[in-house]
This record gives sequence, structure tokens and C-alpha cells, in this order.
Amino acid sequence: MKNVFFETEIPTSEEEIKAFEKRYDITLPEEYKKHLLEYNGGYPERGVMPKRKAGKSYDAFNTMLNYFLAIYDGKHNNLERTFNNVKERIPKGFLPFANDPGGNLFCISCSIEDFGYIYIWDLESEHEGRKVNDRKREDIKFVCKSLKELLDLLE
Repeated sequence: MKNVFFETEIPTSEEEIKAFEKRYDITLPEEYKKHLLEYNGGYPERGVMPKRKAGKSYDAFNTMLNYFLAIYDGKHNNLERTFNNVKERIPKGFLPFANDPGGNLFCISCSIEDFGYIYIWDLESEHEGRKVNDRKREDIKFVCKSLKELLDLLE
């Protein structure tokens, strides 16, 4: 069942996505680019992330996917603005693309070793006073292996 998004922003374009990638020297996964082109932000109709059984990736999280960030000039839920606010605090190669109601960020990996994997960054667990070169991958928790898998998980 396809997830429907509402309150999306004005459509973005391939040129805007390419410009974003060039500005930040980052390559976005194709399925995420397609998602941006189709919706460009918005609230998912199905946004509840179910708890998984013990031993799975995000056992500790009982949250919702609140809003997908958008490429647009607006002040709120702006992909570029959010990325600029956190890029010195999250491990290199991660791009925040959505948030939960508590402000935690869902990130997509743009790194070669786990390209397209989805993670969640619990802001409350962030280590205070950490220097940029001390950023650790363990600060964010693995959720699933693709955006499609994430969207399929949501209830």
C-alpha cells in the first residue's frame, strides 16, 4: 500500500536536486531523489513506526515519522536549513531528511559503505561538548536498508 503525503511544498526539480548535491558535495540515493520529485516534503498519512521485536534495529524507538523535509525557500522543514544546522554535529555522509514529533531526525546515508540506509538520530542522546572530529556513527541508530523499506514499515 502506497503512503500518501499531504501538505507538501511546491514541486522541486532535478536541477534543484543536482544543485543541492553540488553545493554539499553529496550524492543522494535515486529512490530519495524520486521521492523529492514526487512529494517534496509533507506529512505521511501513515507515519507510526512500529516497535520491533528484541534484537532488531530500532527496538528503543517508539516514534512517528512526522514530516519529510523539503527543498524550498521556506523557513520550516527546509532540507538545506536543517542540514546546515546539524552537519557539524552528525557523522559525515548522513543527510537528515525527516523528523519525528520530538525533533529527532531521520537520516539517509550517502556514504559508500551503507548508501541509502536509514538511521534515526535521537537528539537527546547527543554528547554535549563533542568536537566535530569526534562525531561517531554510533550516535545514530540504524533503522532499515532503504527509504522504500522505511515507508513500508509505517502504519
